[in-house]
Amino acid sequence: MAAYAMNHGAKMMEDQVKSFMPGAAAGALNMFGSVKYYFTVNNTYVVHRLKMLLCPFIHKDWRRIVQNEGNNTGVDVVYAPPSMDKNAPDLYIPLMSFVTYILIVGYIKGASGRFNPDVITEVSTYCCLMQLVEICLMKLGLYLLNSQINWLDLVSFTGYKYVALVINTVVHLILGYIPYYVVLAYTGIATSFFTLNGLKGTVPEPNHDQRRFRNYMLLAYVSRFDF
Repeated sequence: MAAYAMNHGAKMMEDQVKSFMPGAAAGALNMFGSVKYYFTVNNTYVVHRLKMLLCPFIHKDWRRIVQNEGNNTGVDVVYAPPSMDKNAPDLYIPLMSFVTYILIVGYIKGASGRFNPDVITEVSTYCCLMQLVEICLMKLGLYLLNSQINWLDLVSFTGYKYVALVINTVVHLILGYIPYYVVLAYTGIATSFFTLNGLKGTVPEPNHDQRRFRNYMLLAYVSRFDF
């Protein structure tokens, strides 16, 4: 009975919001639905995705599963969610690795006696700004290719690098410089390979004349921020 009352109340509130602010409500609901898609993960997906990130060279098929092909009337292609497709980008792993990286940096600063509350804000802001620059550059390249990709896909792919950053930082903290540089080289190559093939599997196939340009653009892009 209580659950029914809560659901009924939520439905009434949603109807009221839509009646007073139809455009804003629709936009907010669409935005929530879009973000929710990237958090539709399960344990199997997370484990498999981490394996792909750490050892992408053995993965063969990078194409995403299409649920709706779309058409020429403005209907976009609909891809299967991460829980149903191991090649689908997500935001759970980037978010968790981003938070972990920030906490590790805070710990390192604290252990060296240089911690202050502004460190977390400064590092977070710097990372977000750099990621925004990467997304803008990628959007520009895709515009030149006349290709479309969801901007949250780009947030996801540019966020996977935090997994490598966490690993590199922990290795440096525990094992020192020499193992750090070895791991840095490997994670740089692995992350570049993963990002390149992941984007190729997400970006719609261009025509024959643009395919080589697309591959060079993606290669230059991933090389820029992974090394």
